[in-house]
This record gives sequence, structure tokens and C-alpha cells, in this order.
Amino acid sequence: MKAKRLLEQAFNGCCKQLRKTPNMDTSEALKLVKAVARGNAYFAYETFFPIQDEMMGAPTTSEMLLRTDREDIDKQTAFQQIRDAGISCGFDLLVCGLAIRQSLEDQVGSISVNADITSLSSLEFILSLYELQQDKDFNIAKENLTIEAFEGHVQKHQKFTHLNQVQIALDDIDPINHFERDTNRMRAFHESGANITIIKLDGALCQTATNVIGNLNKSTKIIQQYFPNTPILLEQIQTPQEAARLKGLGISYVQGYKLPEDTIEQIKQYEAPKLAVA
Repeated sequence: MKAKRLLEQAFNGCCKQLRKTPNMDTSEALKLVKAVARGNAYFAYETFFPIQDEMMGAPTTSEMLLRTDREDIDKQTAFQQIRDAGISCGFDLLVCGLAIRQSLEDQVGSISVNADITSLSSLEFILSLYELQQDKDFNIAKENLTIEAFEGHVQKHQKFTHLNQVQIALDDIDPINHFERDTNRMRAFHESGANITIIKLDGALCQTATNVIGNLNKSTKIIQQYFPNTPILLEQIQTPQEAARLKGLGISYVQGYKLPEDTIEQIKQYEAPKLAVA
């Protein structure tokens, strides 16, 4: 009952705030909020794989990527409207609730869920998340839930001291192309004593840059100034051959769309390929 009440309050709060902003278009946000709350949304899984000496390790964590079958929703516009309307906390609680419930039904194990930096700076959001997890239908083990702080600027007033008991991943870190933004973000979480369990490097560093090895080396060294003992994951790595080339560059995990296709059964039955460089 606690969970149902919490999620209903979050949904009603989101809708009320969206409807009372007459000078701003919130139509896409309202459609997405309703889709999440009414079960018209679901999550795809994109898994983390450790890089071991001679092979890819078994998958460890599955990132929950929000999807909806409604073709009339522009998700990027909806996310921006949600931020602009100031309802990130309520929306992120709805998303976390749906993700946790689906992962428990699918028996996936360890998951990560995206949340806005505004939500993570809110003690109310974290306390609501704790309360949600007390319900039997949302009772995921603490060590099986990581919240990903996705890209964004940290404001001076935002603090994260209440995140020492929550597993946090810093998402889309790119200290080459977004040096000031991302070093400020890492500094803020570091100084707050937040429990950062993994740093996720933006895969664009490998997809568009010409000096890939140099940029990865420079990026890992910058990250290690703030989090010297925290594992680093590189996104958008799609084959074991690509992963093999990362050994010795400070990368501990990879994540990508084709490593393999992340259906539930493939995650559970996955056999690690050899890391032979083609």
C-alpha cells in the first residue's frame, strides 16, 4: 500500500504541475508521464560486461532503458519538458518503481536506472525511493540497485551528502569534450562523499574521435583524480574485438547494443566469448 500511495502521489503531482504551466508546452511530458504510470511503458535491458584477462566476463548489471510503444511521444522533447517543469523527482520515482517491478518479475538481478541530477540532490526523492523498496512488490536488494546520474550541469546549491548509502553511477562522462561540466560534476559528487560505484565514459570518445587511445588514457587519468579506485565503464562497445583493445587502458567494463542483444534469456544464459583481437 505504501508503494501504491507513493506512486499515485508522484503521478498526481506531476500532472498537476504540468497542467499549471500555461505558458509552456508540456504535451509530450504529460503523455510520457501517463504512459509510465499506466503501464504503457517498459524497459529494454543493456548489460555491463567486465573485461577479464582472456575473455569477457559474465554480465553483471543491466541498465533499464525506458521504452514505450506509443509512437506519438517524442521522448527527448518530453524529457526536456519534464526538467523545465520541475517534475524530475516525481517522474524519476515513477520510472524507478516501474523498473524495479519489471526487473523483479523478470528475475534479472542487478539493475541500474537513470535519474536526473535534480532528483539525486533531493533528500525527499531518496527517502521516497527507500520507502518504495519496503513494499513487497518493490523489495529489491540494496546491492542490486544502482541509480545513474545522467549528463547535466551541477548547480552550486546542489549537494549529494545523502547519497552515501545509495549506489550511484556517473553516466556519460566525457572530460575531453565537456571538461568543465564533467569535472565539476565529478568534484561535486566526490566532495559530497556520495557512494560512486562506477563511472561510465561516453562512447562518443571512441566513435568520433581520431586519437581514441590518447583520449581514453587522458579521460581515465582525469577520472582517477577524483575516484582512484572506482571502476570505469566505456559505453557503445559493440563487439568482443572492440573490447579486447581496451585492456590496459584503465577500462574495467563495457556496455553496448550488440554484446549480445539483451533479451532476458540471453542475459541469463550468456557464455563469455574469447577476447581475441581480429
